[in-house]
Amino acid sequence: MFFFLQTLCTTVIFCIVLAFQETLGSPVFVGYNDNQKEESSDYYTPPQYKYDYAVHDPETHDIKSQWEHRDGDLVKGAYSLLEPDGSMRLVEYTSDKEGGFNAVVSRSENGNSKSSGPSYNSEYF
Repeated sequence: MFFFLQTLCTTVIFCIVLAFQETLGSPVFVGYNDNQKEESSDYYTPPQYKYDYAVHDPETHDIKSQWEHRDGDLVKGAYSLLEPDGSMRLVEYTSDKEGGFNAVVSRSENGNSKSSGPSYNSEYF
């Protein structure tokens, strides 16, 4: 028990001395340089990106693709996929601040393309 107390006291004293030494050894800067001008730069750039990908696996019938381009607030893109009935679904979309999100969905069956209803337009997206 005596050894434990002796070790504890030694450790506490060492920490106090170390903290006191660090405080005294720290450099102190006094003054203010009024002549320096702070330069501010605006690093904002409108977002821009382009990507696309495709999967074509005849064994699992996983056939799909997608692309999208963004330039500032305007986003354009499309994706397609093979439906279980063998038709291909194509969704083409645009999105911007004024018009919101707009999508046109079409299906092609055996090379024939037909629209599957009106385009989707929502002011909430």
